[in-house]
Amino acid sequence: MSRNFQNRPRTPGQIIRSLLSNSLLLIVGGYGLKCIVFMQGAIPVHKRYEPWFSFHLAEVSGTMAVFTGLGYIGLAVFASLSCGAPPEEERSCAWRIARGILRWGSLVGGFFAWQAVYRMRS
Repeated sequence: MSRNFQNRPRTPGQIIRSLLSNSLLLIVGGYGLKCIVFMQGAIPVHKRYEPWFSFHLAEVSGTMAVFTGLGYIGLAVFASLSCGAPPEEERSCAWRIARGILRWGSLVGGFFAWQAVYRMRS
């Protein structure tokens, strides 16, 4: 059996942590798909003259909801690729570069999609 598929004992804490982190990613990605399919959703926005760390959710629909959904999916893909151990050294260099481009590209793409919505709302 190859080294990648060996079963290793896990503690209950590791199992619970894995389930919680993956369920959060699925919820964020699923909400992004919901925004795209139903063309309605909410995007976090900052109100003027409030502390910079506070935000509220603004309702969007139509094309803005599609871009909002793409932003949520991009963030979920980035978080999914960021969790866990990095690729092993024996993986090919092309695989590691492609994974890095997908990881960081999804984060940048998600933020660009949200920025497009902010411009459309103005």
